[in-house]
Amino acid sequence: MKLKITDSELYCVVFLLLISIFYSCKAFAGNCPAEPTQMSVPYGERITCEINPESDTDVFYFSGTKGDRVVATLDRISGEDFRPIMKMYAPDGEYLDYSFTKIDKSLPKTGIYSVTVNDNSQNYSGQYAFGVSCLGGACLPSSPSTIQGCNIICNPEPTEMFMNFGTRVNCEINPGSDTDVYHFTGTKGDRVVATLDKISGEDFRPIMKMYAPDGEYLDYSFTKIDKSLPKTGIYSVTVNDNSQNYSGQYAFGVSCLGGNCLPNGNFDCSGATLSSADLSIHIPVLNMQTSNGNVPIWVDFSYQQHLKDGIYFKVLNYGIAK
Repeated sequence: MKLKITDSELYCVVFLLLISIFYSCKAFAGNCPAEPTQMSVPYGERITCEINPESDTDVFYFSGTKGDRVVATLDRISGEDFRPIMKMYAPDGEYLDYSFTKIDKSLPKTGIYSVTVNDNSQNYSGQYAFGVSCLGGACLPSSPSTIQGCNIICNPEPTEMFMNFGTRVNCEINPGSDTDVYHFTGTKGDRVVATLDKISGEDFRPIMKMYAPDGEYLDYSFTKIDKSLPKTGIYSVTVNDNSQNYSGQYAFGVSCLGGNCLPNGNFDCSGATLSSADLSIHIPVLNMQTSNGNVPIWVDFSYQQHLKDGIYFKVLNYGIAK
């Protein structure tokens, strides 16, 4: 069978597929298991779950090392009167802290930590999202071999990503209790500046906090942190609404002012490219409605995101699915 598909048909379906993939990724990373909800949560993941019935209590576990700096986040998704609360416990059962939105904690012991989530009054049901991120210590993730550069759009929720110096990321705090986490690698003595700009949201007031590789809290600002780095390793920066009540868009970036982090040769971001290389996607089977009827095809395509110009993509190859 000879495949007869016009360019416009093929590019239209790939464009719609790409939009579907891109926006579906804005959902939370995973769903909790059926009741009773007791599960381990890896760092950097965000779990969406439900308190139902009203007296329900969910339990999450994560592993930590003494001295690690972590942030646990809790966001209400639905339920008009639902007000979820979380409580954190050390490996020996010692009660550590509670919050309706965020627990920023230096872990006192090595072992498995527990976090409970329930409605504060235990009278209302609703959906929520829970996650744990590492801000410093042995729990820090390894830097990936390839990091996007220049002007980029943040990763889908849960937003936790590595940054290159000279990179500017556009992102959103939504819901108001959301917290985004960024990492960058620095050398002791490097001079860096982290910048934060509000883009939209009438009452939204984004704030950033910087942490050293060992989890030591360094500084905060609503606009700019100019800092000589005290240690070598992976630094973390959190961004959230100052009151944790309002949503909005912001831009965040880190630049090198001196030291080993300075760029070699020319550095130019004038093209506003959102990725250092095309991202390739292979779709093994795609039922495509064309002028010749329903045709099952496979397709390879690549795309780049551009801050000002949207999504660019190109079809690399395609054929009839077997």
